[in-house]
Amino acid sequence: MPRVPITAALAVAIFTVSACVGGSPTTSQASPTKQPAAPTNVSTAQPPATASADPTAPTELSASLDGPLPAGWTAEENPLTITTTADGPGMTIEVLPDRELMAASCALGPEPGVDTTAEAIVTALAARPGLIATDQAPAMVGGLSGWQVDLSVDPAVPGSCDEGGFAPLVGFTGDLGWEFTGIGPKDRLRLVALDAPGDGNFTIHVWGTNAAAFDKHIGAALEMLGRLRFSS
Repeated sequence: MPRVPITAALAVAIFTVSACVGGSPTTSQASPTKQPAAPTNVSTAQPPATASADPTAPTELSASLDGPLPAGWTAEENPLTITTTADGPGMTIEVLPDRELMAASCALGPEPGVDTTAEAIVTALAARPGLIATDQAPAMVGGLSGWQVDLSVDPAVPGSCDEGGFAPLVGFTGDLGWEFTGIGPKDRLRLVALDAPGDGNFTIHVWGTNAAAFDKHIGAALEMLGRLRFSS
């Protein structure tokens, strides 16, 4: 999706998220605001200790997949994005560095008072009105510890951003200001947040375009998560 500046007057009223081919969500961007920049092979290790993270300290690690892609999947880098190429409902895996929890109000910026640690992000999302959260648990991917949760939109709760039932998730301050990702009414998502050295983090988004796509591809996706590696 092109980066489209959004004026301050429209910032709260506009929230555009759509499911792309293969299940990848659209990320929206906005003009700069003055707000501060404020895994399965998933283990059930003990929860990582919560620490106060500095969102200004970037993660110095990059993500890569150890071994070949399964048949029917393609990958791009920066950030690492792995997508199904098969016909029919699809899935996308995104590995995104240094995200913050977006404001539940859809204000273009981070949620005040929420750390950038994995536990803080997942705990806040699991409690966010308008989302159905299941299977919240400690997780580990590629040697990094964190938390995971499965998310979908609650059809009984109006969306906080528009009438389409979209809910904000995470974002970061990019070249054009606050850039963010949200979840739509049909999406199914496993979100894994990982703590990285230097007070950074990664959020892994395993997107299904709908429940059938999620159920169809989640096994292959989790096998690949078990082969993710983080290195400098």
